[in-house]
Amino acid sequence: MGNLLITHKILTCYRLTPFLYGFILEKYSQAPKGEYQVTVEKVIDGDTISVHRIDSSFRSLLKVRMSGIDAPEMKQFFGVESKNHLQKLIDSFKTNVFQLSVESTDMYGRMLGTLKSGAVDINK
Repeated sequence: MGNLLITHKILTCYRLTPFLYGFILEKYSQAPKGEYQVTVEKVIDGDTISVHRIDSSFRSLLKVRMSGIDAPEMKQFFGVESKNHLQKLIDSFKTNVFQLSVESTDMYGRMLGTLKSGAVDINK
């Protein structure tokens, strides 16, 4: 929702035609749904990670919120413990390549996804 509000303000500022306005909103407000091979570069908090896609030449960090997890924020009680637990869990796998299933985006523009290593669902 936040990205849509910013996009709306930018588009109305430039007074784009309704057709072009609708096209741009549709193009940039949808999540890149699909299955990707990723490496986890950083654990941000107990339910958010930064990843690199292996199967793409596009090498920027992607922010992913792990769906089905509601961990405390870093400033809240047990926020640091939650982050450390997720970091230890990810580090416990023998591989650093994971499968990411992207479902949609949240209101902050982060991708919502499920992280797996083989048959193990890390979100659970």
